[in-house]
Amino acid sequence: MKVDFHVHTNYSDGVFSVEEVIKKAEERNVKILAITDHDNIDAFDEAKKIKTEIKLIAGVELTTYHLEKPVHILGYFKNNDSSSAELRIFLQNMQEQREQRIKKMIKNLKTIFNIKIEYNDIIKNALGVVGRPHLAKAISDKYHITVNQAFDLYISNDSPVFVPTVGLDTKDGIDLLLRNNAIPVLAHPSLIFAGAPEDFISMGIQGIEVFHPHNSHKQRKVYRKLAIQNNFFITGGTDFHGDFHNGQHVGISNLSKDQINIILKQINLD
Repeated sequence: MKVDFHVHTNYSDGVFSVEEVIKKAEERNVKILAITDHDNIDAFDEAKKIKTEIKLIAGVELTTYHLEKPVHILGYFKNNDSSSAELRIFLQNMQEQREQRIKKMIKNLKTIFNIKIEYNDIIKNALGVVGRPHLAKAISDKYHITVNQAFDLYISNDSPVFVPTVGLDTKDGIDLLLRNNAIPVLAHPSLIFAGAPEDFISMGIQGIEVFHPHNSHKQRKVYRKLAIQNNFFITGGTDFHGDFHNGQHVGISNLSKDQINIILKQINLD
């Protein structure tokens, strides 16, 4: 059975709308789909109004920091209840901070490289969270270069244009999810560049994304063993964005029926 516990829409840095993502999942015969936009939970409010046979799951991918390096934590909401006022206010504040960050980078682009981008050029491609992918897309459209070139030439971490994000400590992020009806899962552990997956066990994670396009076969075996040893559930997804990111298609077949049922039971959707 095809499932996907990690996809993005244009409410964060995905290319496609909620309706388009669901349609693509239907075309791929995906039976279970978790919408996990970066630091935004508004997409599910739209998704649940769409008529589909797919079992939809409300989720989020929270950006946190450990040892000053990003660590992404997936959160899956029990009973699909993402109505927490605390979490929504927190994410709104984070969005406002991101908007100020992008405005500073726009100013830096003009000052340093004479690259002239208007904020309105960026938000036309963003329904919720505004980030560097939207800025790169605006540069790409105006200056006729690829999105990857826009990143590498002008807004990479090493660029003088770059402005760091306001950091949420990983333990605080996990606690935030736990307080607000969500099961925290360590996302794409092979992309963690500060510490090791073991470092997050005591912080309260309850699952590991064993299956992800960036996890090698050898790494999957290590993560699976770690999950079993700590009684965590095993999950996986494509991290679908619909562009130059990971897989170009929605849906994986790696998870067994038992593993899927454990996830659904944990979030009260079995």
